[in-house]
Amino acid sequence: MNTFKPSKKLDINSLPRPIIPNHEDWIKMHDRSWELAYKHVRYHDGLNKFWYMDEAHTEGQAWQWDTCFMAIYSHYAPELFPGMESLDNFYNWQREDGYISMTHYLESGEEVYGERVNPQLFAWVEERWYELTGDSSRIERVLPILIRYFDWCKTNRSRGKVVTPHSGGANEGLDGEGAGLLWFTCCGAGGCDNSPRSMHLGWNGGELAWVDATAFQALSAKCIAKLARVIKNNEIATRFDKEFEHLKSLSNRYLWCKKSQFYHDIFMDGNYFSTKTAVSFYTLLAEIPDQSQAEGLLRHIHNPSEFWRPHPIPTLSADDPNYEEKGAYWLGGVWAPTNYMIMKGLEAYGYNSTAHKIAVKHLNAIAATHKAMEPHTIWEAYAPEYIDQPATIKNRVDLCKPDFCGWSALGGINMLYENILGIRKNEAIGTITWCPLLKEEHGIENYPFLNERISLFASELIKGTRQLEINSKKAFDLIVICEDGTKNIFKINPGKQIILS
Repeated sequence: MNTFKPSKKLDINSLPRPIIPNHEDWIKMHDRSWELAYKHVRYHDGLNKFWYMDEAHTEGQAWQWDTCFMAIYSHYAPELFPGMESLDNFYNWQREDGYISMTHYLESGEEVYGERVNPQLFAWVEERWYELTGDSSRIERVLPILIRYFDWCKTNRSRGKVVTPHSGGANEGLDGEGAGLLWFTCCGAGGCDNSPRSMHLGWNGGELAWVDATAFQALSAKCIAKLARVIKNNEIATRFDKEFEHLKSLSNRYLWCKKSQFYHDIFMDGNYFSTKTAVSFYTLLAEIPDQSQAEGLLRHIHNPSEFWRPHPIPTLSADDPNYEEKGAYWLGGVWAPTNYMIMKGLEAYGYNSTAHKIAVKHLNAIAATHKAMEPHTIWEAYAPEYIDQPATIKNRVDLCKPDFCGWSALGGINMLYENILGIRKNEAIGTITWCPLLKEEHGIENYPFLNERISLFASELIKGTRQLEINSKKAFDLIVICEDGTKNIFKINPGKQIILS
């Protein structure tokens, strides 16, 4: 049914309202993100769901992973933004064998690029929807779709055994179906068009098994298992627990290099592809590394010769000969969706402070670029060596697309709420986790939670102590994470409550 219909005019005051007195530039980027995103709420009567989110890239086309990221910030205002309806359009385009293309024509629903899939994020977005809204009504309907898509990728994008030619056969320990490490047809299908990760002369992925393709498939398995448990389908949950563990084991056996302390794409003869790109950090999001491996990845993130540049995180390591200081798209460009996935992964391992610092640097750069450049807007990607410039495109000269909200709204919305203010809700279990790393006073009003609007406010941190003020009509558990990682749980009662932290 096409029941969604947006308001005729966006009321910015109906949205969550950050309180950051010393950062009006952040507030401006927050409002600008929502305003630009609202301009890209579109209508097309040929779609399964007429209202959809336009990715701000190509008129008349819908892009799979752009849509997934737009849905994620739409979770905070689903009555205004048809993020999940946009996903439903992709599900409606699914073939009987489970395939969903990376790009479809809106008019006909036909595939734009043939059998090229984007990063497998649908299951993650559905799991995020359930967590952020507590709404389980979609799960029964979408779970078969997610499983068919997973199975298509497993059948059609899995590599065979890793074979070392001089050993005379396959490495031991693999089952008869082959390794199961995944691949993309090209870097464009993987979302990072001109990344120097594979040959661009064919559509077989350069005979590589890819870190990100495997990590996204593992992430899908993990999220499908979680969703199955919500509806008490233990058979599906058990199957996908095993799928996840298999992909995790393969990633750590074949893609993790002990010498470099990094996940690398691998040739099917067992040799690592040495180029270091930000996609290796997606393994954190999938929760593939153990704690020691996560610490190795963290050292790469913090290394100024690699990924800790003036505007982190570049998509290509700065010590690579292909690295471009102005980005050149995926030769170092900084992208909101890649940063967001990396930050979610860092959170999973307790690296909240690093995620916070990346978010602050990213939003500062968005604000500085908005002020310095004309048009004064939010851009598709950003330059890693400059804090006030958008990225160039593949030709290394022209700038990327302006008014890109689109996925770039993740910076002014999700990163601000979840990593700068540090407020992360889980409506499925009725909790809010607050990691108040800003030392100055800060908070948020009109925050949607448990079908109400609540406010949270932190005073200035003085001598290691501050007041947290919560105003809510509902009781809930507040989990406060301190800078050193310690957690305290407070029972919040209806009304105004002040606690010391």
